[in-house]
Amino acid sequence: MNLSLPFWLLLALIGLFATVTVGQTPCPSSTRVRCNILCRSYSKFSSCSNSECVCVDKPTTKSPA
Repeated sequence: MNLSLPFWLLLALIGLFATVTVGQTPCPSSTRVRCNILCRSYSKFSSCSNSECVCVDKPTTKSPA
């Protein structure tokens, strides 16, 4: 049985996981709470990374015509 393909797939998945984990540095809990409260007052979703708060519009659903 050739184990090289599963080995390389596992290595690629570990690399992908490490890239995603390192790329996203979460905000401290106090900043996240303030961001959630601020965005909720505008009826938007909150996104917090690298100590910055961003409010994103909620997606709207289209009614069938």
